[in-house]
Amino acid sequence: MSSWTRALAGLGLTGVMLAGPAAAQSPPSPLTIGLSSSSTVAAAPRVAQELGLFERRGLAPKFVVLENTSAATAALISKSVDVALVGSADLIAAQARGQQVVLLAPAYAGFGGSLVLAKAVADKLGVMPNAPARERLKALDGVLIGTASPTSPYTVALRGAAQAAGATPRFAYVSVPGMAAALESGAIQGFIASASFWVPAVLKGSAVLWVDGPKGDLPAENTPRLSLGAAALRDYTQAHAAEVQQLRAVLADLARAIAERPAEVKAAAARLYPGLDAQLLDRMLTAEMPAWRGRSLTAKDMAHEIEFVKSTGAPIPGLDKLDPAALLAP
Repeated sequence: MSSWTRALAGLGLTGVMLAGPAAAQSPPSPLTIGLSSSSTVAAAPRVAQELGLFERRGLAPKFVVLENTSAATAALISKSVDVALVGSADLIAAQARGQQVVLLAPAYAGFGGSLVLAKAVADKLGVMPNAPARERLKALDGVLIGTASPTSPYTVALRGAAQAAGATPRFAYVSVPGMAAALESGAIQGFIASASFWVPAVLKGSAVLWVDGPKGDLPAENTPRLSLGAAALRDYTQAHAAEVQQLRAVLADLARAIAERPAEVKAAAARLYPGLDAQLLDRMLTAEMPAWRGRSLTAKDMAHEIEFVKSTGAPIPGLDKLDPAALLAP
């Protein structure tokens, strides 16, 4: 990877006011944030910075881009960063192993993966791309789909949803950057990935968007409710309660900006990716921005996440002993 309320009002932040004149005179509080990648999936905090939302809340963030959510979690545990964007599986695995990592707020809520099919394959399935999601899932019987690994949340979610619809797709494990090329060569018939990987193939005309993960095409029972979340060590949240409150307020501010000023948010995001084609970036942001808005999560949500991690078959001892409420910072 996570985060923003669909809305973060549930965190009790709607009444938090911007810092007054006296507070504005104080130097901003430093905050080192580990990002799980430089992709649009993990871009929400940087977009908030571009919009000036951290400064308004009295925070001075420093972003550290890491290789993936596992690396971000390791940086958090080692105290190399104050806050990190991690996946729910990373959060759960860390607590199961005795590390007191807790979720502060969503950074990318819901499911971030979408399935695209080669256009020629989609044309032969006898189902339209705008048909009800269950019909599109049922049409995947026998279709060879590229995915990152057997235990990837994308694999687990798509397999479960397809089977519930009466289909058994086949899976081939492909490096994510190579998926589009594998699709064009005919080595696979479709692939599931985040927007930064599937959008170019769709714009090029070689692929058709078949299952839109962020828009909820997959059943809730088959998908995680959190792709990325802002997390911290419990002792940090206790020692830096004001910074945690203001970080949550920044994410709530971003959620409101996305709802009220989407063009301004897109323009801020575009400044972060100056080398990308404008049409490509616009399509990517259209796919990602709803997930940036997030929503507050409850202990019931975290219990769902624990069950989803179990369904991946990942050998994580101690999952049954986890308290879902303990995964959430106060």
